[in-house]
Amino acid sequence: MKAEELRPVARKLLRTYQVRSTRSRNLALALGKGTKTLWGSGDLICSEGQPSDSMFVTIEGSVQVLKRDSTGKEKELAVIPAPSMIGQMGLVDGSNRSATCRAASSIIGISISKQTFNALLQEQSPEGSAFRHLLISTMMGQLSSANDKISGLVDDLVEEQTAEVSKANTEEIKKDKLMKIAGVLDGWDVKEGDVDDLEDIEFVLDDDMRRTKEAREKARRW
Repeated sequence: MKAEELRPVARKLLRTYQVRSTRSRNLALALGKGTKTLWGSGDLICSEGQPSDSMFVTIEGSVQVLKRDSTGKEKELAVIPAPSMIGQMGLVDGSNRSATCRAASSIIGISISKQTFNALLQEQSPEGSAFRHLLISTMMGQLSSANDKISGLVDDLVEEQTAEVSKANTEEIKKDKLMKIAGVLDGWDVKEGDVDDLEDIEFVLDDDMRRTKEAREKARRW
């Protein structure tokens, strides 16, 4: 897509992620280096557990985010409206996709390959700088939001432990809060989960976590 077509999207992204001292024209030029992509409602954009080989910027439409629970069933975590950036974290840290994304409606977007992404990170130009500023702002915004949500959830857990409520009720609340904390740490808002026993919890790596860890270690060696 031409830079002038992308100017309105660039302006909204800069406002949404509160990026200052960056011109929308330069960001539009950076986004224009990607490939225009169309998805129909229900189309698969990326799959949980698969290698991260591209990121996406949505221009129109909404993305449904899904994640498998402990039984392997997919559950909706969020619906993200355009314009938004999706999948950039996997390119930053070399991790596999943390969730599945499907088109919740017809979507007009831009696919940015790993090669183009890396080139923009290294490019000494106004458009490269604009892209890096946007990327940093999205990551800082996500970290700040996660910190606030986790802090609130932990405070709720502590308060509930000291409150005079039934044991069964307390355990049910704990399950819900712990699942929400796990979802926030993964970058999404979890609505429900399937934790059955909170006692004697042991941390283990499942296949998805193991693949992600191996991918990150491989990326660091490079």
